[in-house]
Amino acid sequence: MRFEASSNQENTGEGLKKFIFISLILIFSCENGDELLAPINEVDVDWVIVRTQSMNVNDFVSSHHRNDPRPKSSSRDDGEGIDEEIFEIGYYFLYTNTSEVTNVINFEISADTTSNDSINIDFDGNLTFDYKNQSFSYDVSDSYFEEEDFYLIESYEGYNQRIIYNQELGYFTIFGSDGFLGVQLNSLSPNELIDYR
Repeated sequence: MRFEASSNQENTGEGLKKFIFISLILIFSCENGDELLAPINEVDVDWVIVRTQSMNVNDFVSSHHRNDPRPKSSSRDDGEGIDEEIFEIGYYFLYTNTSEVTNVINFEISADTTSNDSINIDFDGNLTFDYKNQSFSYDVSDSYFEEEDFYLIESYEGYNQRIIYNQELGYFTIFGSDGFLGVQLNSLSPNELIDYR
């Protein structure tokens, strides 16, 4: 019996140590009593603009110009009957549904600024929009794709519920109404983070 009592005392001591350890973890990892702290390097953002040198023109044309009657000249024949993919400078302009970003219309992005189906790009190639009663303008003229007469600017209007920026690792994670949207946007070189709020 004595052996069992000694063994139980040791187990009780180890159990108490585990309980204290877990309690300390919970105490120091909680804010306001019940919310876990987010890693310090992640912040919620309302909108982001990232420049990339490798936007796939073929994918862009097929997703944005499905109803366009013009012939698609966005793939080039390599002489052997195989279309090569084209990668050009483009921009990602993502914003949340609740971001207060206004005066942006998008889905089919065209160089024609008079179109009702275009993102607001002025005749000098500037992306313009308003955010919290302040006007913003960014030069995106280097994304103009002359063969198809449009700017390569990708945006998921209406889908973005939340955008989280991991500052340390340099990427944005986009969430839709059903959870993770399947999009992670890299803002490190060769991409360039233009701005975010």
